[in-house]
Amino acid sequence: MADKQTNALRPFGMRDKIGYALGDFGCNMSFSFISNYMITFFVICMKLDPIVCGMLIFIGKVFDAINDPIVGGLVDASKGGKEGKLGVEGMTPEVLLQALRNAGAELDGESVSASSEPVTKADLYALRLSGHADSASRRKTLQKELGLPEHLSANALLQAINLLFTRSEFLAQYKIDHDCQAE
Repeated sequence: MADKQTNALRPFGMRDKIGYALGDFGCNMSFSFISNYMITFFVICMKLDPIVCGMLIFIGKVFDAINDPIVGGLVDASKGGKEGKLGVEGMTPEVLLQALRNAGAELDGESVSASSEPVTKADLYALRLSGHADSASRRKTLQKELGLPEHLSANALLQAINLLFTRSEFLAQYKIDHDCQAE
């Protein structure tokens, strides 16, 4: 009989701690190597005072230590977009999973290749989603149907559509209104 696959999260154990420690050690070793090379280069080749070189690197490391938390705090405190959301927060999990699948990601053992023929700006124009007087309202309706954030430009909507659909899927679902083309 086949073993049951469980999706339960295992506790964060010693193996994880050692893995993170080794990763951090490797990263810090590369930074130390670069810093030592810079000091050697500045002192030997550029004939700078070793104390000045050490201070420059020290100031850079202090700046690096305080810069990330400050910028992170500013981003967290920022207002976000028109909906008050940043990034993909305005999208439902289903929309994000579909975008990942269409981009070629392997989820739960299933693999889908990325779409080769994208939806184009000409398709959006033919569907009256850009370049027409009523395009903004039509885009807003489509964005609501797709579970996308409200305020997307035509270009941003095009990118989202190409992540969510293949061209044939999108055109089949949102057929061109022949009456609108006659105008």
